[in-house]
Amino acid sequence: MPRRPRSIPGPSRLSGILAHLTRPPRLELQSELTKLQLSYKFKNGDFGARYFVKEELPRIRYANPNLQIEVDKLNPSNPTHKTKQPLMVLEFENSPPKTLPLSQKWSTQILTELMSIAGSPSIWPKWVEDRTSRGESVYVDRFGNGRGKEGYVKRQGVWRISMRPKVQLVKKKEMAKEMTEEMTEEKAENGDKLMEMLGLSPTPIETGPPKTGVAAALP
Repeated sequence: MPRRPRSIPGPSRLSGILAHLTRPPRLELQSELTKLQLSYKFKNGDFGARYFVKEELPRIRYANPNLQIEVDKLNPSNPTHKTKQPLMVLEFENSPPKTLPLSQKWSTQILTELMSIAGSPSIWPKWVEDRTSRGESVYVDRFGNGRGKEGYVKRQGVWRISMRPKVQLVKKKEMAKEMTEEMTEEKAENGDKLMEMLGLSPTPIETGPPKTGVAAALP
């Protein structure tokens, strides 16, 4: 029986990966940059740095094949790692190293700061000038949409609902309560008008306590 050939990824998947790696802008860095070192917690925090490593670092590697890149994943359960802050260290050939703090930053902010400091002078400034002159975002996601925060444009509706303040929900509940009370009062008024049209008294007839004994036999 002939051996079953191994399945390989289809062309659509390969073309999608290649499109992601080569999408504009090309993340080419300066030739003087010799090393890029990243350190971040791989769980329970540092979401911006984690997303940057997942989405942007492969593009940087593709555009800079000779650059030395080191990634240090910190374990938050380790006491020695717990106190360390997420950092990016850039080492240059003829200048002192530069350190970028990554705490409490979106991945887009990390990317723009990196490219502003170490981006290729022939690519990144032209890209920024072209985008800003047209009033567009400097960052472009894999769908071709500019964004300023995490989450693709397709999920902005869900993000906006999740970020909606609780005050609006309280106001909506109060409005619904008022509408219910108004509807109840309107129904009561309509019922009174109907009783008047039928010749009935809309006010209840007051009755005393029930009669007993001799009083019950009298009219």
